[in-house]
Amino acid sequence: MVFNRLKFILLILILIEMESIIKLPVNVHLIKDPKGEDTTSRTKDEIKTIFEEVNQIWRQAQIEFEITSIEPEIIEHEKVLQLLDQKLIEIPTDYSNLIDVYFLKNFRVITGI
Repeated sequence: MVFNRLKFILLILILIEMESIIKLPVNVHLIKDPKGEDTTSRTKDEIKTIFEEVNQIWRQAQIEFEITSIEPEIIEHEKVLQLLDQKLIEIPTDYSNLIDVYFLKNFRVITGI
């Protein structure tokens, strides 16, 4: 009888643990380039709305994306083109434990995303 109670308590603890939400910190970069060709038109409020919708989708998996910052990121147009050509470029960031999300004007020829 004691063993069954312990199994029951263990099961309840496991179920409680499963209900906890995994929170993933996100650092949002709003791409700005000096020529304006790749500059996003998204506002901070629009970004927050987008992530509210994203979180509704991921809620069923107990995942929540938490925006830690929304900041402009100045990148030269040529570097954006390298990124779009699927060449790796290094964009320096001080936040190695965050997910970096970049918003830019458009992806031009990239397909399958």
